[in-house]
Order: sequence, then structure tokens, then C-alpha cells
Amino acid sequence: MVNQRRTIAPRPTPAGPAPAPAPAPDMEQIMAKLSEMEGKMTNVEVQVGSVKAQLNVVVAGNASAIRAIGALGSAHNTALVNSPAIPVAPVALLPVVPTKQTNNDVYTAIRKFMWKPKFSSRIAAEMLANNNKPKWNTNVPFNQSPNKELVVRILNYLEPKFESKGMRRSDLYKNLHTNFRSQSSRDKKSSSEKAAVNTRSRRANRAGESLSRRLNAYLDNEDTINEMMGKDCANMIIKEAMSEGESDIETSESGTKRVIRTVRPGWRSDEFNRLITIVDSHVLDGMGLHSHQFLPRVFKSVSNSAAPNDVVSRLPQWAFRNDV
Repeated sequence: MVNQRRTIAPRPTPAGPAPAPAPAPDMEQIMAKLSEMEGKMTNVEVQVGSVKAQLNVVVAGNASAIRAIGALGSAHNTALVNSPAIPVAPVALLPVVPTKQTNNDVYTAIRKFMWKPKFSSRIAAEMLANNNKPKWNTNVPFNQSPNKELVVRILNYLEPKFESKGMRRSDLYKNLHTNFRSQSSRDKKSSSEKAAVNTRSRRANRAGESLSRRLNAYLDNEDTINEMMGKDCANMIIKEAMSEGESDIETSESGTKRVIRTVRPGWRSDEFNRLITIVDSHVLDGMGLHSHQFLPRVFKSVSNSAAPNDVVSRLPQWAFRNDV
């Protein structure tokens, strides 16, 4: 039987010359590095020895002090272990002091709780709710029935709302008494006195509303108004420069419409009066279909009063008459 062996092909030899072996490190370089490292280690040993020597000097010179410190530490640790715990006194919280805004909020809450004599809503449900609210009996004293029972009822309503804001029950009681006295004063006024108060209130509200509308009209049309006036009129619409007095709602000379008769400040220049007229025209344009709510101002007279000092400092010279 013939033994057949498989012939293994020889590994192919790569073409070109064989790569050169990596060069061996230079012995002189190695010896130089070792010498450098040995020198550094010697320096470290010298520095460590120097530090140890300095520490020995310090310890030797202060041995008594070090022993005293150790004794104090041991005594302190022993005292901490053996001494009873010292009770900590509770920290007292400072009372909350009610602010002016809190007082105002209390009066607002009282008015919302009570019946309103001047209720403006015409909604049946709201009118019924207002009629069911309690009201003071100003014909009897504050501390007598039925006011006495009403005070307790309102205090129980207010106390949970304002106790956290520093309002004590006695403080709320004072607020209620003030509200009662105000209502009693209003109820005791005669019809003519009430009419005069209502007139003053309407005039004040109307003046504030008129000022607000003029300010908004100027801000919305600032460029146009400044161009018509030929100057910058910013900050000219101020309360102190408006009419010094307005009548109640009156009928015009023809009897066809309602008007407001005004008293013009005598210190205002013609240019300033022209500015107000221009601003009022923009007020009417901005109100559109609701322009009838802005009643026409009819010039009535000129006052002889001088310009207030704060107005003089706030307005430019052209706003004042030359002879003032």
C-alpha cells in the first residue's frame, strides 16, 4: 500500500527587502536617566530629613504646652459624656403687625358682607342677594340689639380671614365700630346734605374719569397731537392743570342737551387751552358710538388763582400766561 502524503505549499515570500529592526536604545542615554533619577531621590531624602528635624525641635520646645492641650481635650470629652443635656429654650415668634393695606382689606370685607344702600346692579338675583344681606340699625347704639348680635356674626366671619395677618378680635371690633359710625353719620344727614354729598361725589368721579380719558387719548394720538401743536406736549395732561371747578349736569342754553359748565384756571395760556381742546376731540373720536357719555364742557368763567408751585415746576413756560 502506497503511503500518499499531502504536500504543503511553501509560504510565499513578500516582495522587496525586509523591514529594518527597531534601533536599540543608547546605553549612555539610559545611564544618564538613571543618574538623574538617583539625584532627585537623594534631594527628596534630604528634604524629608530636614522637616523631621524641624518637627523634633518644635515638639521638644513645646512639650509642656502639647501635654496641656491633650489634657484639656480629654477633660472636655469626659465632660461631654458625663454632663446632662441642657434644655433649649423655645424661640418666641414675633407677632405679626397688621399693615395699612390689611386694615383697608378689612373695611372692604365688611362692606361686601353688609347691605349696600347704593346698589347699582339691575340683575334680579344680585338685587335679591344684596337685600338679604345684614345692615346696621342706626337708631340704636352699637352695643345693643340687634347690632350687638350682628357684631358677633361679622367678627366670626372676619376673624378666620385676618387672624394670620395680625388682626386681633379687638382690632376687628374697632373696624366694625368705625363702619357703624360712618353709616350712622350718613343716615343722620338731611336730604339737602345728602344731595350736596352726592353732587361732590359725582363731580370728583367725573373729573377723574375725564382725566383718564384725556391721558389715554393723548398717548394713543401723541404724534398727531404734537404735530398739530408744533411742540412736544408730553406730561402736560396732569390733574392740577385741569378745570378748577365743574358744575353738576346742566341743560344747555337751547335746552336740547346736557352739558358741564367749567371754570378755567386763569394762569393757563391760550396754547394750553388749545391743547386741551384738541385732546378732547380725540377723546370723542376714540369713544365712537359711546361719545354721548362724555358730556360737552361749556366754558363758564375764568378764575383769578395763581398757578400752584408744583405745577410751575412740572410744566414748560409756554403753558402759562405771560402776565401771571
